[in-house]
Amino acid sequence: MLKLIAIASHTTPVNVVKINEDGDLLFSASNDKEDTTVCLFYSHSGERIGSFKCKAAVKSIDVSRDSKFLITMSSIGDLEIWQVEGGIRIGTMVMDKRRSRYVQFLTGDKSFMILSSGFASTDPSELHFYSFPKILAALGYKGQVLTKHNETIIKDDKYVTNKINLEGKYNIAALGPANKYVYVGTDNKKDNENSVSIVDMKGKKLVTKVVHSNPI
Repeated sequence: MLKLIAIASHTTPVNVVKINEDGDLLFSASNDKEDTTVCLFYSHSGERIGSFKCKAAVKSIDVSRDSKFLITMSSIGDLEIWQVEGGIRIGTMVMDKRRSRYVQFLTGDKSFMILSSGFASTDPSELHFYSFPKILAALGYKGQVLTKHNETIIKDDKYVTNKINLEGKYNIAALGPANKYVYVGTDNKKDNENSVSIVDMKGKKLVTKVVHSNPI
């Protein structure tokens, strides 16, 4: 019989929930502006371990397979890199020219991807890829255990290792097995189209599209 566990730490609606690779940690993110923007719990009991005080409401998060690092993406488009132990900020990466919508580590944690779009309503979405070790190095992180927040800020355009231009606007993405494909979804209200497209990462192109009758 399933046992329901009530978890109450946020003061505003939860935007995203993430379970780590081992399944023992649960991360939740919200629009909170205080100390509970992102909270960390033991998944089996619901006991709260701690929180991450982000600079703005958080719309997307991902955690590395070893549960050592957390990436949070805010509503203003900035990405904050965290040391999970102690909830310490390693640094911040900002996007000046585009608005980020989704972030995810690639399999192996050597890279991560961001789904983004331009600020104009007609700007198509793009997938940007970054070397995670290079981002950490740029933030001055050398593998040491941090005990206080690092306020270093870098701009993303210097660290993009790959980019895929998409046809249209997309608001959600998911990485497929073995880093071969990315699945992107849209709710194009202007053209009344709701679809999921499959992107071939090697060929850098859309290979198929499935249209739905309701928003993704």
